Amino acid sequence: MSSDKERLKKAGKGTRAVHSGTTSSHNSINTPIFQSSTFFLDDEAYKMWKAGVPRSPVYTRYH
Repeated sequence: MSSDKERLKKAGKGTRAVHSGTTSSHNSINTPIFQSSTFFLDDEAYKMWKAGVPRSPVYTRYH
């Protein structure tokens, strides 16, 4: 059986784009979706986020 890296080398551009940077989970067919609603920001990151200058995107939904 060929490895994931070998299969991706033979795949088309679209397939490589979708699967690049992912690691497979044990026995999963597709890349799993991990749902989380918990975020942790240290004190400095929280101050930056509160001031409107986040160092990285924080995704959330507000209803």
